[in-house]
Amino acid sequence: MSEQENIQGTMLLQSFAADNNRYDKIKNVEDLQACLQDAITLEFATIPAYLTAMYSMKDATSSAYRITKTVALEEMFHVYQAANLLISIGGTPKLTGDRAVKYPSYIPRGDQNETPCIKPSRATKELYLNTFMGIEKPSPANAKPQDKNVETIGQFYLAIREGFKYLADPDVMGKKLFNNTKGYTQQQNFNIGNGGGQIINVTDLDSAILAIEEITEQGEGCKEPDGSTKNREPWGIYNGYEYNLKQDENDNHHYKLMYGPMDKPTSERSHYQKFKRIASGEIPLPATYPIVSTTSRGLYGENQLLLDIRDAFDGYYSVLLHVLEASFKQGDSAQNIYFQAAMPLMHTLLPTLARKLMKSPLPDCSGLHAAPSWTYIDKKLKHTNTLAQSLCNHYQQLIAAADSRDKLDSYQSSQQTMENILRIGQQIQSLFEKNNIDF
Repeated sequence: MSEQENIQGTMLLQSFAADNNRYDKIKNVEDLQACLQDAITLEFATIPAYLTAMYSMKDATSSAYRITKTVALEEMFHVYQAANLLISIGGTPKLTGDRAVKYPSYIPRGDQNETPCIKPSRATKELYLNTFMGIEKPSPANAKPQDKNVETIGQFYLAIREGFKYLADPDVMGKKLFNNTKGYTQQQNFNIGNGGGQIINVTDLDSAILAIEEITEQGEGCKEPDGSTKNREPWGIYNGYEYNLKQDENDNHHYKLMYGPMDKPTSERSHYQKFKRIASGEIPLPATYPIVSTTSRGLYGENQLLLDIRDAFDGYYSVLLHVLEASFKQGDSAQNIYFQAAMPLMHTLLPTLARKLMKSPLPDCSGLHAAPSWTYIDKKLKHTNTLAQSLCNHYQQLIAAADSRDKLDSYQSSQQTMENILRIGQQIQSLFEKNNIDF
């Protein structure tokens, strides 16, 4: 054997060893369930990071703000789609307890030398370039599946796809693979807002593969026949609407508003390409609040007011995680919980408290401002509502002691904000009591 052949043989062995270090073929339903739970955790881990960058922008009408918002909404959609995949094979989606993401974090099963550290931070071009584009990085052409030491999210989903294909083979499990978890239902009625996509009810191999493709194509983009990545994906929005327009089969002059891909689908940029436009400066970032990028409580010193606001944020955030878990259970109460509890938590309470923190300088005179920590705490909603009530009382005391008109106006505005938060929190608590929910 020649020296050249020896070198080639060694390289092949090294390549095989490297591949083997990143992929264990999924051969049973338990391993596939574990991968899908990690996919849920992975998709959710991105959302607080994207929302923190978004909330840190002072101009909510800016293009950068709106682009980041659409990506965050679609990531929540990916959480639900991954959860549907898990339920379809008998698993139970989890977001709380030891499944709650702790920041700073890496993607589950990720190679920490290849994937970025996820740490909620102020919006900067560097954050979009190094972290957000790193998260959504397209897999290489002709990439191989990976389910350990993962280099790209797309390759992790390739491993999941191969797991479905193997187990759905008639000689392995066939149709028996698809058996919804008892007491749970796949979520279909998800309000995505100004984002693209169609939640797929997973019932067989074809629908499972379609669901996986939708998640990966929205993130990294579609694949060309040669394995390279297109800049756009076909699950887009139509002129800013949350639905796609589809021509009525019975009337060529009439169009319906529908979710998802069309016969001739519109398209929008993938998450990776959207973030690239911001990182390059093509889409400029507006002014931002100079928030901290750490969850340390020590930075708050003895400022109990800021600590209480931060703890209230974490309390309501933790309740949201419980609500999202419960939304997959069967029955009308699960749907009521989602629309009457999750929506106000996501769209009112958390954004309001996050911005309240971001507008507040830290007491150490560093010039940095406070920020939410996105920490799961094992406390009931009643506890957090009690904390919100104490914040209302605290602002009432500040109003009484105000020694200038500016301070009076500021404290009154803050009190009104906290009273609105408390009112919504109490409404959600009443909903829980009505439905015998204990969280």
